[in-house]
Amino acid sequence: MANKKIFLGMTVILLAFSFVLSCASTKTKDLGVYDPSVPESELCTLEIAGGIHVERFNGVKVKTIDDKWTLDRSLEGWGINGYDANRYGNRSEGVIRIPAGTHTLLCNFYIGNAERSMKALDMEITHTFVAGKTYRLKALLSYLSGGLLTRNRELLETEEYSLAQQGFQSVRLEIVEK
Repeated sequence: MANKKIFLGMTVILLAFSFVLSCASTKTKDLGVYDPSVPESELCTLEIAGGIHVERFNGVKVKTIDDKWTLDRSLEGWGINGYDANRYGNRSEGVIRIPAGTHTLLCNFYIGNAERSMKALDMEITHTFVAGKTYRLKALLSYLSGGLLTRNRELLETEEYSLAQQGFQSVRLEIVEK
């Protein structure tokens, strides 16, 4: 009987630990290679933070990877669907390999639920990418919380997205080398 209680207790602890680890992990979606004809030595990696969708790459409309969530134009293109972006916050990301060089991305930002959302359309960002490097496209939000304005903060947790939705002011995009 004592062995059963110990086994049951260990099982509960293991399940709880597994749940905590799964919640803390990053939800990554491999979006493939933009142009498979480009040699591997001329590619770089672009990580796209949750909530950001790249609609155009150098003026060319890109293929939407996950079309079940494209009820809104802000969800078209490369990115993570709204549900995963809401659930995992900035820890969700889409990863795509792109050619090195100077590129202009036309992006949209959307995060929200049935009650409220944050959305910004047609944000253009230009960056020079170097082959072999990894870059992160992230959103910096400005929002009101408790009467105070928080500016250009990268939100990392789902709770922060919920807080920012209540007083959303603006979003700006930034590409950083990792």
